[in-house]
Formats: sequence, C-alpha cells, structure tokens
Amino acid sequence: VLPAPSPQPSPAGRGSKICTPDLIIVPALAVDKNNYRLGYGGGFYDRFLGANRDSMTIVCIPQKLIVENIYPDDYDIPVDRVISA
Repeated sequence: VLPAPSPQPSPAGRGSKICTPDLIIVPALAVDKNNYRLGYGGGFYDRFLGANRDSMTIVCIPQKLIVENIYPDDYDIPVDRVISA
C-alpha cells in the first residue's frame, strides 16, 4: 500500500490498474454560459480533468448559479455538460 494524501490508503503493486472514469461529476460554486466553472480554489479539479480528458464531465447546479462569464484562465477546463433546474 502506498501512502496517499488522504486518510484512505490506495492499492499498489503489480495487480494495480489505473482506470479512466467514464463520468466525472465536478463540484462548482458557479458556471458560465461556456461551461467554465468557478471552483473552490487550488486547481485540483482542473489538474484532474486535464489528466482525464476522455471522461465525460458534468456539473449539477441551480439555474441561478449560471452566470454570463467566469473569466477563465488559460489552465481552466470547461465541463462537457451543465445540468440545472
């Protein structure tokens, strides 16, 4: 077992496989009309999404939190779909 940044240890060894998720549900404080999201800071999800570009990404967010423009940086990655009510 390899040490992990979280309290949950992660498996290691020859039997370990790295898998690419089919779907990633991404948290957001707000989303703009171009599917860029305002996250919680730190860039964790942008790095994670950059490493998993083949995965479908969605944000579930209330309609009132969809804004005109988030003003994304060059490293920001838009999600594929926004689901709102």
